[in-house]
Formats: sequence, C-alpha cells, structure tokens
Amino acid sequence: MLSKAKMVSIKRKAIESLYQDTATITTSVKGQVDPKTGRVINGEKTSPEYPCRISYKTFPITNNPNGIAEFSQLITLFIAPEVDIPAGSKVTVNHLGKTLEFTASGVPARYSDHQEVELKNRMKHNG
Repeated sequence: MLSKAKMVSIKRKAIESLYQDTATITTSVKGQVDPKTGRVINGEKTSPEYPCRISYKTFPITNNPNGIAEFSQLITLFIAPEVDIPAGSKVTVNHLGKTLEFTASGVPARYSDHQEVELKNRMKHNG
C-alpha cells in the first residue's frame, strides 16, 4: 500500500498534467518603505507565472420574470496549493493564447494537491 504522501504526490502530478495555462497574481502592497527615499509608498506586487487551469460552468437563472433567458457563469482557477492568492487579488491568466483578467472573489479552497479559487471577470462590457 502506498503512503499518504506518495498518493498525494501521484494525484498532484495527474492534476498538474492538465494545466495548460499560466497565471500571475497581483496583490496590493501597503505601507512599504522606499529604500531610496525613505517614503512610505503603496503599490502592487506581481508574482511570477504559475501553471494553472481555468474551468467554466454556466447556470441558467430560473427566477426571471421577463421571460428572457439569463445565465450566470462560474469561473474556477485550479493552481498549486502553495501559491498565495488573497481575496481581491488581480489574477491574469494566459489561456489558449489570450490574456484574461480576473479578480479572486473569495478565499481559496485549499487541498493537499491543489487549490480552487473562484474568479470574477474584470473586463467591462458594453451591452
């Protein structure tokens, strides 16, 4: 019988073999002291690229009184469990040759072999 650590390792390799995208995480940095000027500055910090995968699920909205079909979309990011993605972070995903911009909408669901982060689209649409 395999040890728990070996099973997690095998499962993680299987999950990561499905990763076809890359993501960078941008977080706010508050109250950092600029070493050159000594001034306190606010800014952003961007991570290196991490392998990942995004998943889309679409759900019909059933309580629609006007009879027009409406749908809700759930976007989930699958990424390694050690990547820190605070709620509200900007997440940029390179997916099939396109750059997609999201916001991490909540606290990640962390597992021993991956984590799942719900995303909200940051792009504004006219229409």
